[in-house]
Amino acid sequence: MDIRERHFGSIATLISGTEEVDVDVGAVIRRLILFDQVKIESIRLKEFPLLIAIFGAEGLIDLLDSGCIDIICDAQTSGQIGQNTVVQASDRRGGPLPLESYRLVTVGILQEGPDREKYVHSALQEIHKASISVKLAQKVKLALLSRMRTYPLEFVHAATTDTHTEIIRSNSFIWEAIRFATLSEIDLDIGHVPDFTVEDLGNEGDIRIATNLSTKYGLPVEQVHKLVERGILAATGVNQRIRLMEGFEAVTGFQNHELPLFNEKLSFLARQIDPEEQEVQFERVVTIAGLPDVEDLLSTGKTVDVARLLKVRDSPECRELRDWIRNVDTQTDEEIGSQFEEVRSRLASVVESGHGKSVRFLVTTGSAFIPVAGPIISPFLSAGDTFLLERLIGKPGPATFLNVNYRSIFGD
Repeated sequence: MDIRERHFGSIATLISGTEEVDVDVGAVIRRLILFDQVKIESIRLKEFPLLIAIFGAEGLIDLLDSGCIDIICDAQTSGQIGQNTVVQASDRRGGPLPLESYRLVTVGILQEGPDREKYVHSALQEIHKASISVKLAQKVKLALLSRMRTYPLEFVHAATTDTHTEIIRSNSFIWEAIRFATLSEIDLDIGHVPDFTVEDLGNEGDIRIATNLSTKYGLPVEQVHKLVERGILAATGVNQRIRLMEGFEAVTGFQNHELPLFNEKLSFLARQIDPEEQEVQFERVVTIAGLPDVEDLLSTGKTVDVARLLKVRDSPECRELRDWIRNVDTQTDEEIGSQFEEVRSRLASVVESGHGKSVRFLVTTGSAFIPVAGPIISPFLSAGDTFLLERLIGKPGPATFLNVNYRSIFGD
Protein backbone atom coordinates (compact mmCIF):
# COMPACT_ATOMS: atom_id res chain seq x y z
CA MET A 1 0.00 0.00 0.00
CA ASP A 2 1.17 3.52 -0.80
CA ILE A 3 2.35 5.24 2.37
CA ARG A 4 0.29 8.28 1.39
CA GLU A 5 -2.95 6.33 1.73
CA ARG A 6 -2.61 6.49 5.52
CA HIS A 7 -2.52 9.42 7.93
CA PHE A 8 -1.59 9.75 11.58
CA GLY A 9 -1.84 12.85 13.70
CA SER A 10 -3.60 14.60 16.54
CA ILE A 11 -7.07 16.14 16.41
CA ALA A 12 -6.72 18.15 19.62
CA THR A 13 -4.47 20.52 21.55
CA LEU A 14 -4.22 21.11 25.25
CA ILE A 15 -5.64 24.48 26.29
CA SER A 16 -2.80 26.44 27.86
CA GLY A 17 -2.75 26.28 31.65
CA THR A 18 -5.47 23.62 31.85
CA GLU A 19 -6.04 19.91 31.45
CA GLU A 20 -8.80 20.56 28.92
CA VAL A 21 -8.44 20.04 25.17
CA ASP A 22 -9.57 21.92 22.09
CA VAL A 23 -10.87 19.28 19.65
CA ASP A 24 -11.19 19.60 15.88
CA VAL A 25 -13.94 17.09 15.17
CA GLY A 26 -13.93 18.06 11.51
CA ALA A 27 -10.39 16.75 11.16
CA VAL A 28 -11.64 13.22 11.76
CA ILE A 29 -14.23 13.46 8.98
CA ARG A 30 -11.90 15.09 6.50
CA ARG A 31 -9.14 12.56 7.11
CA LEU A 32 -11.58 9.70 6.74
CA ILE A 33 -12.53 11.13 3.36
CA LEU A 34 -8.96 11.74 2.20
CA PHE A 35 -7.22 8.61 3.54
CA ASP A 36 -7.88 4.90 3.61
CA GLN A 37 -6.56 4.53 7.16
CA VAL A 38 -6.53 7.12 9.95
CA LYS A 39 -4.54 6.93 13.18
CA ILE A 40 -5.49 9.48 15.84
CA GLU A 41 -2.75 10.55 18.22
CA SER A 42 -4.81 10.95 21.36
CA ILE A 43 -4.15 13.16 24.39
CA ARG A 44 -4.99 10.52 27.01
CA LEU A 45 -8.39 9.99 25.34
CA LYS A 46 -9.56 13.47 26.36
CA GLU A 47 -11.05 13.99 22.88
CA PHE A 48 -13.54 11.18 23.16
CA PRO A 49 -16.37 12.63 25.28
CA LEU A 50 -16.82 15.24 22.54
CA LEU A 51 -16.49 12.65 19.75
CA ILE A 52 -19.23 10.64 21.47
CA ALA A 53 -21.43 13.73 21.53
CA ILE A 54 -20.92 14.28 17.79
CA PHE A 55 -20.94 10.72 16.45
CA GLY A 56 -23.04 9.11 19.15
CA ALA A 57 -21.68 6.25 21.24
CA GLU A 58 -22.95 3.58 18.84
CA GLY A 59 -21.72 5.59 15.85
CA LEU A 60 -18.25 5.87 17.36
CA ILE A 61 -18.24 2.13 18.03
CA ASP A 62 -19.22 1.53 14.38
CA LEU A 63 -16.31 3.72 13.23
CA LEU A 64 -13.87 1.81 15.41
CA ASP A 65 -15.30 -1.56 14.37
CA SER A 66 -14.98 -0.60 10.68
CA GLY A 67 -11.20 -0.78 11.05
CA CYS A 68 -10.57 2.58 9.40
CA ILE A 69 -9.51 4.27 12.66
CA ASP A 70 -6.78 3.37 15.15
CA ILE A 71 -6.09 5.23 18.39
CA ILE A 72 -2.52 5.94 19.46
CA CYS A 73 -2.73 6.16 23.24
CA ASP A 74 0.90 6.63 24.17
CA ALA A 75 3.45 9.26 25.17
CA GLN A 76 6.90 9.51 23.61
CA THR A 77 9.21 12.49 23.17
CA SER A 78 12.88 13.39 23.27
CA GLY A 79 14.88 14.95 26.07
CA GLN A 80 18.36 16.22 26.94
CA ILE A 81 19.86 14.85 30.19
CA GLY A 82 23.51 15.90 30.01
CA GLN A 83 23.24 18.09 33.11
CA ASN A 84 20.94 15.74 35.03
CA THR A 85 22.67 14.50 38.19
CA VAL A 86 20.28 11.67 39.05
CA VAL A 87 20.56 9.45 35.98
CA GLN A 88 22.76 6.41 35.49
CA ALA A 89 24.68 8.09 32.67
CA SER A 90 25.95 10.74 35.12
CA ASP A 91 26.99 8.04 37.58
CA ARG A 92 28.94 6.16 34.91
CA ARG A 93 30.79 9.25 33.69
CA GLY A 94 31.39 10.54 37.19
CA GLY A 95 29.07 13.53 37.11
CA PRO A 96 26.98 15.77 34.85
CA LEU A 97 28.25 17.20 31.60
CA PRO A 98 29.44 20.83 31.46
CA LEU A 99 27.39 23.46 29.66
CA GLU A 100 27.38 23.24 25.84
CA SER A 101 27.58 19.44 26.12
CA TYR A 102 24.53 17.28 25.57
CA ARG A 103 23.04 13.81 25.70
CA LEU A 104 19.83 13.08 23.78
CA VAL A 105 17.43 10.41 25.03
CA THR A 106 13.92 9.13 24.34
CA VAL A 107 11.42 9.85 27.10
CA GLY A 108 8.06 8.12 27.46
CA ILE A 109 5.92 5.52 29.16
CA LEU A 110 6.67 1.81 28.90
CA GLN A 111 5.06 -0.13 26.05
CA GLU A 112 3.85 -2.86 28.39
CA GLY A 113 3.70 -3.80 32.05
CA PRO A 114 2.13 -2.08 35.09
CA ASP A 115 3.01 1.47 34.01
CA ARG A 116 1.36 0.95 30.64
CA GLU A 117 -1.72 -0.62 32.21
CA LYS A 118 -2.03 2.25 34.68
CA TYR A 119 -1.72 4.82 31.87
CA VAL A 120 -4.40 3.16 29.75
CA HIS A 121 -6.76 2.62 32.69
CA SER A 122 -6.48 6.28 33.68
CA ALA A 123 -7.07 7.44 30.09
CA LEU A 124 -10.18 5.26 29.71
CA GLN A 125 -11.83 7.05 32.63
CA GLU A 126 -12.37 9.99 30.26
CA ILE A 127 -15.17 8.02 28.61
CA HIS A 128 -17.26 8.30 31.78
CA LYS A 129 -17.35 12.08 31.28
CA ALA A 130 -19.63 11.55 28.29
CA SER A 131 -23.39 11.73 28.82
CA ILE A 132 -23.99 8.03 28.31
CA SER A 133 -24.88 5.09 30.54
CA VAL A 134 -22.23 3.09 32.36
CA LYS A 135 -23.11 0.06 30.22
CA LEU A 136 -22.64 2.00 26.98
CA ALA A 137 -19.40 3.53 28.30
CA GLN A 138 -18.08 0.01 28.85
CA LYS A 139 -18.88 -0.87 25.23
CA VAL A 140 -17.05 2.23 24.00
CA LYS A 141 -14.04 1.40 26.19
CA LEU A 142 -13.89 -2.15 24.80
CA ALA A 143 -14.07 -0.82 21.24
CA LEU A 144 -11.28 1.66 21.99
CA LEU A 145 -9.11 -1.05 23.53
CA SER A 146 -9.48 -3.15 20.37
CA ARG A 147 -8.11 -0.27 18.23
CA MET A 148 -5.54 1.10 20.68
CA ARG A 149 -1.95 1.29 19.45
CA THR A 150 1.44 2.44 20.75
CA TYR A 151 4.26 4.25 19.00
CA PRO A 152 6.74 1.86 17.33
CA LEU A 153 9.51 2.30 19.87
CA GLU A 154 12.38 1.31 17.59
CA PHE A 155 11.52 4.20 15.26
CA VAL A 156 11.20 6.66 18.14
CA HIS A 157 14.69 5.68 19.30
CA ALA A 158 15.92 5.85 15.70
CA ALA A 159 14.98 9.54 15.54
CA THR A 160 17.32 10.31 18.43
CA THR A 161 20.05 8.35 16.68
CA ASP A 162 19.42 10.29 13.47
CA THR A 163 19.87 13.62 15.25
CA HIS A 164 23.05 12.40 16.93
CA THR A 165 24.36 11.32 13.53
CA GLU A 166 23.47 14.70 12.01
CA ILE A 167 25.26 16.52 14.84
CA ILE A 168 28.40 14.41 14.50
CA ARG A 169 28.44 15.03 10.74
CA SER A 170 27.85 18.78 11.21
CA ASN A 171 24.74 18.58 9.04
CA SER A 172 23.42 22.02 8.09
CA PHE A 173 20.00 20.90 9.30
CA ILE A 174 21.32 21.13 12.88
CA TRP A 175 22.42 24.74 12.37
CA GLU A 176 19.00 25.57 10.91
CA ALA A 177 17.42 24.08 14.01
CA ILE A 178 19.61 26.23 16.26
CA ARG A 179 18.78 29.25 14.09
CA PHE A 180 15.10 28.39 14.47
CA ALA A 181 15.51 28.32 18.26
CA THR A 182 17.27 31.69 18.45
CA LEU A 183 14.64 33.30 16.23
CA SER A 184 11.82 31.89 18.35
CA GLU A 185 13.35 32.60 21.76
CA ILE A 186 15.16 35.93 21.42
CA ASP A 187 14.25 37.14 17.90
CA LEU A 188 17.88 36.86 16.75
CA ASP A 189 18.70 35.64 13.25
CA ILE A 190 22.13 34.00 13.26
CA GLY A 191 22.04 33.37 9.50
CA HIS A 192 22.07 30.28 7.33
CA VAL A 193 25.84 29.75 7.20
CA PRO A 194 26.75 27.08 9.78
CA ASP A 195 29.30 28.11 12.40
CA PHE A 196 29.69 25.35 14.97
CA THR A 197 32.09 22.56 15.83
CA VAL A 198 31.28 19.18 17.28
CA GLU A 199 33.20 16.86 19.59
CA ASP A 200 32.06 13.31 20.23
CA LEU A 201 32.75 12.73 23.92
CA GLY A 202 32.43 9.00 23.38
CA ASN A 203 30.37 8.10 26.45
CA GLU A 204 27.30 6.42 24.96
CA GLY A 205 26.09 9.52 23.13
CA ASP A 206 27.66 12.44 25.02
CA ILE A 207 28.47 15.25 22.62
CA ARG A 208 29.81 18.81 22.74
CA ILE A 209 28.55 21.53 20.38
CA ALA A 210 30.58 24.74 20.32
CA THR A 211 29.07 27.75 18.54
CA ASN A 212 30.04 31.40 18.02
CA LEU A 213 26.90 32.71 19.71
CA SER A 214 28.63 33.92 22.88
CA THR A 215 31.53 35.72 21.22
CA LYS A 216 29.64 37.10 18.22
CA TYR A 217 26.44 38.20 19.94
CA GLY A 218 27.51 38.60 23.56
CA LEU A 219 25.09 35.97 24.83
CA PRO A 220 25.72 34.32 28.22
CA VAL A 221 26.99 30.75 28.04
CA GLU A 222 23.94 29.53 29.97
CA GLN A 223 21.62 31.09 27.39
CA VAL A 224 23.62 29.69 24.48
CA HIS A 225 23.41 26.25 26.05
CA LYS A 226 19.62 26.48 26.29
CA LEU A 227 19.26 27.78 22.73
CA VAL A 228 21.36 24.97 21.28
CA GLU A 229 19.49 22.47 23.45
CA ARG A 230 16.15 23.73 22.14
CA GLY A 231 17.49 23.58 18.59
CA ILE A 232 18.65 19.97 18.74
CA LEU A 233 15.42 18.93 20.46
CA ALA A 234 13.44 20.63 17.69
CA ALA A 235 15.54 18.75 15.12
CA THR A 236 14.85 15.51 16.98
CA GLY A 237 11.14 16.29 16.99
CA VAL A 238 11.12 16.64 13.20
CA ASN A 239 13.21 13.47 12.85
CA GLN A 240 10.74 11.69 15.12
CA ARG A 241 7.80 12.61 12.89
CA ILE A 242 9.77 11.36 9.88
CA ARG A 243 10.66 8.11 11.61
CA LEU A 244 7.07 7.61 12.75
CA MET A 245 5.99 8.01 9.13
CA GLU A 246 8.29 5.09 8.41
CA GLY A 247 7.09 3.07 11.39
CA PHE A 248 3.39 3.60 10.70
CA GLU A 249 3.84 3.69 6.91
CA ALA A 250 1.71 6.82 6.91
CA VAL A 251 2.03 10.54 6.30
CA THR A 252 1.55 13.01 9.11
CA GLY A 253 1.09 16.65 9.96
CA PHE A 254 3.67 19.12 11.14
CA GLN A 255 2.92 22.13 13.28
CA ASN A 256 3.30 25.41 11.43
CA HIS A 257 6.39 26.36 13.40
CA GLU A 258 8.04 23.06 12.44
CA LEU A 259 7.52 23.51 8.70
CA PRO A 260 10.65 25.65 8.14
CA LEU A 261 12.75 22.85 9.62
CA PHE A 262 10.99 20.20 7.57
CA ASN A 263 11.44 22.32 4.46
CA GLU A 264 15.15 22.65 5.27
CA LYS A 265 15.34 18.88 5.56
CA LEU A 266 13.76 18.48 2.11
CA SER A 267 16.03 21.15 0.60
CA PHE A 268 19.09 19.46 2.06
CA LEU A 269 18.06 16.13 0.55
CA ALA A 270 17.52 17.75 -2.85
CA ARG A 271 21.07 19.07 -2.76
CA GLN A 272 22.35 15.59 -1.93
CA ILE A 273 20.53 14.06 -4.91
CA ASP A 274 21.57 16.58 -7.53
CA PRO A 275 23.55 19.64 -6.42
CA GLU A 276 23.70 20.96 -10.02
CA GLU A 277 19.92 21.24 -10.35
CA GLN A 278 18.20 24.57 -10.02
CA GLU A 279 16.84 25.28 -6.56
CA VAL A 280 13.87 23.01 -6.00
CA GLN A 281 10.63 24.73 -5.11
CA PHE A 282 9.16 22.36 -2.53
CA GLU A 283 6.22 24.35 -1.30
CA ARG A 284 3.33 24.21 -3.67
CA VAL A 285 -0.07 24.97 -2.31
CA VAL A 286 -2.75 22.95 -4.03
CA THR A 287 -6.27 24.16 -3.34
CA ILE A 288 -9.37 22.10 -3.70
CA ALA A 289 -12.18 24.60 -3.35
CA GLY A 290 -15.55 23.82 -1.90
CA LEU A 291 -15.04 20.85 0.42
CA PRO A 292 -17.62 21.40 3.14
CA ASP A 293 -16.61 22.48 6.61
CA VAL A 294 -17.90 20.88 9.79
CA GLU A 295 -16.81 23.42 12.36
CA ASP A 296 -20.38 24.59 12.85
CA LEU A 297 -21.38 21.19 14.22
CA LEU A 298 -20.38 22.11 17.76
CA SER A 299 -22.31 25.37 17.72
CA THR A 300 -25.49 23.94 16.16
CA GLY A 301 -25.65 20.64 18.00
CA LYS A 302 -25.78 18.58 14.80
CA THR A 303 -24.48 15.03 14.76
CA VAL A 304 -22.68 13.02 12.11
CA ASP A 305 -24.34 10.18 10.23
CA VAL A 306 -21.58 7.57 10.57
CA ALA A 307 -23.21 5.06 8.21
CA ARG A 308 -23.41 7.72 5.50
CA LEU A 309 -19.84 8.83 6.20
CA LEU A 310 -18.53 5.28 5.81
CA LYS A 311 -20.52 4.95 2.55
CA VAL A 312 -19.03 8.18 1.17
CA ARG A 313 -15.54 6.98 2.11
CA ASP A 314 -16.03 3.92 -0.05
CA SER A 315 -17.56 5.72 -3.06
CA PRO A 316 -15.71 5.72 -6.41
CA GLU A 317 -15.61 9.53 -6.38
CA CYS A 318 -13.94 9.62 -2.99
CA ARG A 319 -11.41 7.00 -4.03
CA GLU A 320 -10.74 9.06 -7.15
CA LEU A 321 -10.16 12.10 -4.94
CA ARG A 322 -7.63 10.22 -2.82
CA ASP A 323 -5.90 8.89 -5.92
CA TRP A 324 -5.63 12.41 -7.35
CA ILE A 325 -4.17 13.76 -4.13
CA ARG A 326 -1.46 11.11 -4.20
CA ASN A 327 -0.64 11.79 -7.83
CA VAL A 328 -1.21 15.52 -8.18
CA ASP A 329 0.11 16.89 -11.46
CA THR A 330 -0.67 20.12 -13.34
CA GLN A 331 -4.45 20.39 -13.29
CA THR A 332 -5.97 23.82 -12.87
CA ASP A 333 -8.20 24.74 -9.93
CA GLU A 334 -11.18 24.78 -12.33
CA GLU A 335 -10.41 21.26 -13.54
CA ILE A 336 -10.06 20.03 -9.98
CA GLY A 337 -13.31 21.66 -8.94
CA SER A 338 -15.15 20.12 -11.85
CA GLN A 339 -13.65 16.68 -11.34
CA PHE A 340 -14.71 16.38 -7.71
CA GLU A 341 -18.10 18.09 -7.74
CA GLU A 342 -19.75 14.81 -6.82
CA VAL A 343 -17.50 14.37 -3.78
CA ARG A 344 -18.38 17.85 -2.54
CA SER A 345 -22.11 17.24 -2.79
CA ARG A 346 -21.87 13.89 -1.03
CA LEU A 347 -19.81 15.38 1.79
CA ALA A 348 -22.36 18.13 2.22
CA SER A 349 -25.00 15.49 2.89
CA VAL A 350 -22.86 14.02 5.66
CA VAL A 351 -21.98 17.17 7.57
CA GLU A 352 -25.02 19.30 6.66
CA SER A 353 -22.89 22.41 6.13
CA GLY A 354 -23.00 24.91 3.29
CA HIS A 355 -19.63 26.63 3.49
CA GLY A 356 -16.16 25.27 2.99
CA LYS A 357 -12.48 25.65 3.56
CA SER A 358 -9.56 24.64 1.38
CA VAL A 359 -7.18 21.75 1.76
CA ARG A 360 -3.52 22.54 1.39
CA PHE A 361 -0.62 20.19 0.90
CA LEU A 362 3.10 20.64 1.08
CA VAL A 363 4.03 18.58 -1.96
CA THR A 364 7.18 17.51 -3.68
CA THR A 365 7.32 18.04 -7.43
CA GLY A 366 8.63 14.72 -8.60
CA SER A 367 9.83 15.94 -11.98
CA ALA A 368 12.40 18.14 -10.24
CA PHE A 369 14.35 15.13 -9.05
CA ILE A 370 16.66 12.87 -10.98
CA PRO A 371 15.89 9.14 -10.88
CA VAL A 372 17.50 7.33 -7.99
CA ALA A 373 19.00 3.96 -8.83
CA GLY A 374 20.18 2.03 -5.80
CA PRO A 375 21.12 3.52 -2.46
CA ILE A 376 22.07 7.17 -2.10
CA ILE A 377 25.72 7.44 -1.11
CA SER A 378 26.35 10.51 1.04
CA PRO A 379 28.33 10.93 4.26
CA PHE A 380 25.72 13.43 5.47
CA LEU A 381 22.51 11.38 5.25
CA SER A 382 20.90 9.76 8.26
CA ALA A 383 18.81 6.61 7.94
CA GLY A 384 15.68 8.73 8.28
CA ASP A 385 16.80 10.86 5.33
CA THR A 386 17.15 7.72 3.26
CA PHE A 387 13.58 6.74 4.12
CA LEU A 388 12.33 10.13 2.89
CA LEU A 389 14.23 9.77 -0.36
CA GLU A 390 13.02 6.26 -1.04
CA ARG A 391 9.39 6.55 0.02
CA LEU A 392 8.23 10.14 -0.42
CA ILE A 393 10.60 12.21 -2.53
CA GLY A 394 11.10 11.79 -6.25
CA LYS A 395 7.46 11.41 -7.17
CA PRO A 396 4.58 13.87 -7.05
CA GLY A 397 2.14 13.97 -4.19
CA PRO A 398 1.92 15.26 -0.65
CA ALA A 399 4.96 14.94 1.57
CA THR A 400 3.13 16.40 4.54
CA PHE A 401 0.20 18.57 5.40
CA LEU A 402 0.03 22.20 6.44
CA ASN A 403 -2.04 22.29 9.56
CA VAL A 404 -2.43 24.43 12.63
CA ASN A 405 -1.21 22.69 15.78
CA TYR A 406 -2.10 19.33 14.27
CA ARG A 407 -5.76 20.36 14.36
CA SER A 408 -6.71 19.89 10.72
CA ILE A 409 -5.45 19.18 7.24
CA PHE A 410 -7.45 22.19 6.18
CA GLY A 411 -6.22 25.76 6.31
CA ASP A 412 -7.89 29.12 6.13
